[in-house]
Parts: sequence; structure tokens; C-alpha cells
Amino acid sequence: MSDDLEAMLETDRYVIDGKELGRGCWGRVIRAQDKHGQLYALKILDPSELAQAQMEARGLDETKAMRKEEGALAPCSNVVPRRLEFDNKGRPFIAMPVYLEFLSHEIPDSYFKYRKYFNHGLNLDKVLTYLSSLANGIYEMHWKLNRVHGDIKPDNLALDTKGNILLNDLGTSTCASFGWSVSRRDNMGFIDTRAPECFKEGSHPERKADIWAFGSLAYRLFTGKYILEDELANAKDLAVYMEHLAEKINGHTLGDKIVQAKIKKNIPKPFRKLLRDCLGFEDRMNDGEALAHHLKKAANSLSIWNSLKEKAKTLALGIGLPAILTGAFIYAAAKHEPKELTMPNVKPQQIVTNFKEPNYMLADIEKIGLTFEREALELPQVDLGIKADEDYIRLSTNNRYVAYLLKTYDQATKNLKMERNYVTETQAETFTSYTMPEERNNGIEFRISAAEKCIEVAMTKSKMPNGNIDLEDVCAIARMGLDKVDEARRAANSFEFKDYISAKDKDGRFIIPPEEQNFIKTWLAYIKE
Repeated sequence: MSDDLEAMLETDRYVIDGKELGRGCWGRVIRAQDKHGQLYALKILDPSELAQAQMEARGLDETKAMRKEEGALAPCSNVVPRRLEFDNKGRPFIAMPVYLEFLSHEIPDSYFKYRKYFNHGLNLDKVLTYLSSLANGIYEMHWKLNRVHGDIKPDNLALDTKGNILLNDLGTSTCASFGWSVSRRDNMGFIDTRAPECFKEGSHPERKADIWAFGSLAYRLFTGKYILEDELANAKDLAVYMEHLAEKINGHTLGDKIVQAKIKKNIPKPFRKLLRDCLGFEDRMNDGEALAHHLKKAANSLSIWNSLKEKAKTLALGIGLPAILTGAFIYAAAKHEPKELTMPNVKPQQIVTNFKEPNYMLADIEKIGLTFEREALELPQVDLGIKADEDYIRLSTNNRYVAYLLKTYDQATKNLKMERNYVTETQAETFTSYTMPEERNNGIEFRISAAEKCIEVAMTKSKMPNGNIDLEDVCAIARMGLDKVDEARRAANSFEFKDYISAKDKDGRFIIPPEEQNFIKTWLAYIKE
């Protein structure tokens, strides 16, 4: 082996030790040492018939092919450094550092049952390290080196000693990896991270193709499979199938519908928009700069759970919640997507979900279709300058009605300094009763999730015969539960809030404790007409 390699590369600068690090249809990567004992990976052009045909089609000779891989001289943190050199006979080769680990070693694409992915052998910190370093590498490729990679896949992603990704195998990568690849591939390279437009014979990847590859690989890290892995595995003709997915139906491509449904179902909520923007058939981020920006925004959203995790645990202990509920503080699995409320006599299009700010007055949301009825009550004066934790509320629900009531609920707790009694034991029980275990482990802070769910339940239990919603009943039921409110109604012999809120039992004790009466009225005071 060593003699064969030395015949291909004659150089006084390196000593070839005979270790072949990788092989592809463009050539080989061999290990060598310089005179100081420093290890190098040397990439030698040894094209197969397919590679020779591609070189001819592109008008490349050996030197031009290797110069394409060398790239511009620019400092990069997440791209494997390389330099073009020539041996004693003037034959070009590329010298690179030796990396012993690649992402394909860490997450091999073997049988799905044994794959590693988020919560199955990979923790969130590891996933974020991979994504952030890869995004930075793509940014450097696009803006520092002014080039497109074109074949981003685990085989081509080296890992440093801290687990950061470095983009490798440039220039010739559109044909084949130089690593020991087990990836599904055809004559145009890896299939499962290839952008839809690159399935056409003779196509040339642009920057948007690298963005798609990032999105598909991110989906693989979170779910264990690439975004269209199953579909492509069953397609008889890949190019024809991708053309089919690009066809528009009712103004949207079939591929976009498939991708978006998968993202909504399987991806943690803070990363859904990022992946949608990476994996669009029609609309997609333009380059690595946009990718790095969007990833930072996703990470910032995720940090909300991280920053409040300890605080949330303290709050939970303060109201004696069972241990099983503390799992809701694990912010990493933020997959919660609240169900939309369906109200009688309200058209589906009147239910608005993708709100941006949950600071809507009650009168505003009534215009959308629901009508809230309220009694004329004397309510306490409140500090209207108190701000709610709107960032957390955005993450807990996509329903505008629930979001508004949750915002005012949050203001009331702050006004009365009731953070340690943010939810009652009754509310905790309601949350448990109306959610599945996986929904309780949704990554949203427990107190927010519990209050949100209790409001959602209370709205469905406060509908009046005319289809309107009794506002006071919503607040009372959300805080105290329907059983306690019904007990107060029976004692007062009235369904009017002003009568039952202060009702007493036969022993003369308030059924709804005075501090809770005050809280509910304070909450109502924050709800503006």
C-alpha cells in the first residue's frame, strides 16, 4: 500500500505511513507526517471513470480540480483548513489536518432502531453544538470563502475535540465523499440532504442548497430521520418524484405540505420556524448569514425555558405538586401545540392562531367572533403598568383568546405578589386530568402550562345557551375548578357571579376563600373592555 501511494505522490516534505483515511471516486486521502512529526491528511486526485467524465464536462484538469478545493485564503472556525501543494513531479495535492472523528461516526445512519438522535443518545447541548457550529461553517463558506459546499452530510463533517463541526470535502464533494461512507447515494452524491432542485441531472447547487442540507440534517438530529428519507426510499425515480413534490396544489407545493406537517408534529417548538425556513420548496433562506441569524433567534427562544427552569422547580415545590409534574420543567422537548378552541356558531376562519403579540383588549378579540358577557361589578384598582411575561405566554399557546386571558392572569399574580401560589393544587389536578403525559412534558414552564390549560378548559365550561361566554365564570372556574364554583352556586342559589363569589357553606365559612375572591376580582380588573 505504502509503495503504491508513494508512486502516486513523491514529496520530500512528508513521509507517507501507508494509512489510507478515505477513498472516493475522485481519489484518496492518506495519512502522512512532516519532518516535525506533525500528522497531515493528504488528498490525492485519483479519479474514477465517472469523476473523469465530470472533469471533462466541467473543463477541469488535475490542477484546476484541486484549486477548486483549496478555496480562498481566509480564517475560518468551522471549515477544515487546507492548502494546495505540489509534489516533486508537479502533481497537485491538498494538505489538511487529520481528524479522527466525523459526524457519521457519532450518528451513523444504520438501521433506524439503532440510530442516535435527540433524547435517544443525543442530549440537547450536543444537538445545539452540532447545529451552531454547522451554521457558522455554512456562513463562512458562503461569505468568507465565497463558495457553495454542495454536499453537506455527516460523512463530510469533521468533529474537533470539543464536538464542534468543521465542514470538509470541498470542491470535488459533488461527486463523492472521501470518507468511508455508508450514506445512500447515487451518481450525484448523497440523497437525503440534497435540495429538491439538485435532483435534476446537470444541476449545480447554489447557496440555498446548503440551507436545505442544514435543515434536513437538523431534522435528522431531532428525529432520527432526514426530512424526506422515507419518501425518497420508496421513490422509483428520484428526479421525477421531486418534480411531483414541487407541483402546486391550491397554491402550495405538495412537498411544502409534507415538510411542514412533519416539522409541526416532530420538532421542538422553538426550532419549527427555523426548519420551515430551511426546508421550503418555494421559499427558503438565501444563505449562511440568514441561517446563522435565524438559528440565534431559535436559541434565544429556547433560553427562556433554560433561564426559568430552577425558578419553576421552586414554584412547584411551593404548592406541593406531585413529582411526576416536575418533568414539565424539562425545556428541551418543547413540542406542545395547544389545541384550538372550537366554539358554537363560530366559523373556523374566525379562530386566529398565529398571533405575534398577546396584548389584545377583550373588545378586540370579540370582533374576531367570540362574545364575552360580563356583569357590572365593583372591582379593585390595579396597577396597569405591571407587565406580563409575554414571551412565555407566546410559547405556551397559539390561541389568541387564551393568550389574552393568560396575560391578564399573569398581571394579577404580580399585582398581588402571588408568584408562589401562581397555580393552586386544584389547577394542578385539572392540568393533569386534561393532558396526556407527553403533553405535560412539553418543555413549557409548568405554572404557565397549567394556567393556560385551566383557562382553556374554563372557556369550554362557561358557554351560555346563546353561545356567548360568561367572563366571570371563566375566571372563577379556571382558578377554583368547576366543582367548587358549582358548590358556591348551589349555596347562593344563583348563577350570578356577584352572588356566588362570596357564598358561605352551612357552617358560615366562605366556599371560595377571601384571598381567592380577591385574586379573581383583581384578574377581572385587568381585563379591559
